[in-house]
Amino acid sequence: QASLNAQEAELRKQLAAAFLRENEDRVQTTVAQARRALEENNFDEALSRVETARVLEPGYSGLAQLYADIFYRQALALEKEGDLSGAAISLQRCLAHDADHAQATGRLASVSARSSQLAARSEVIRERFDAALEAYAGGDLVQAKKGFAQVLELEPNDKEAAALLRSTQQALMLRAGSRNSPRGSTLP
Repeated sequence: QASLNAQEAELRKQLAAAFLRENEDRVQTTVAQARRALEENNFDEALSRVETARVLEPGYSGLAQLYADIFYRQALALEKEGDLSGAAISLQRCLAHDADHAQATGRLASVSARSSQLAARSEVIRERFDAALEAYAGGDLVQAKKGFAQVLELEPNDKEAAALLRSTQQALMLRAGSRNSPRGSTLP
């Protein structure tokens, strides 16, 4: 009996080691796929792959930096397209994963200043807009909605604030709908 128990314990140990090796291979493959998607500027695919890797191995080294890289590159693309608020949100998400990302810090200041300049926002409006944008990037959609609504009360013609308010309202509706779904999932 003792011999069978020892054999069974050794088999369990071998199976666990095999599982860990296989999982590590899966994570490495998934991270490589994320990097390829990033090189192709396919940001949604890259983020999806990184999230999969995070689920497979929550403490996997380098995922925070990869998240930051994806959001930074996404911000550059959005800025190039003229979507300054989208770029600012991506830069804030980059900084959430890498607070010391010097390029993102500098670019966020530049993008925010250009956005405010284009919208001709006063200092009070700019502060409220920036706070709402930060809330939006951080996932605090209720606060973001209030902030964008306040901006529009002060400056009804602010197209960027209006677009972000609509986006925030849609995200809140999706979040509410997903909480009522049978699976009970929420937006990331």
